[in-house]
Amino acid sequence: MSSNIPWLTVVLVIPLGTAILLQLVPRDQRAAIKGLTVLGTLATASIVAGLLVAFNQHPSIPAVGPRPQDQAIAFQFEEIHSWIPAIGATYHLGLDGLSAWLLALDAFVFLLGASSSTSSGRGCSSRSTSCSPTTGVATGAGRR
Repeated sequence: MSSNIPWLTVVLVIPLGTAILLQLVPRDQRAAIKGLTVLGTLATASIVAGLLVAFNQHPSIPAVGPRPQDQAIAFQFEEIHSWIPAIGATYHLGLDGLSAWLLALDAFVFLLGASSSTSSGRGCSSRSTSCSPTTGVATGAGRR
């Protein structure tokens, strides 16, 4: 993946942009809502998959001590930008070994939920106390 594109920022902006676009779609157009949701989650999952493929599991970084646990944490796809210079705040994103897999899990679960959700008119009834967003199955006791 190209190193001059802020991929982690793109991974954050795509779901935000999708959510903003979903606000413009009329509520009765369920197919458009589902299509836009799946498109946004698929784009995010594709970028995350690319980040995982390009992730270097064994970066060459100097140790800060003689023991193996003294190894410094190496961030990849790191982005550092000045955010509010008056107070010294910065915008800093980076991907390490654990966060890479958590990001992949998050992207996969959201893609799975978006693609398996029901788009038919059979959702949850208004009487149910809770509803599963991925299956449309109502649980709990309804109001009587």
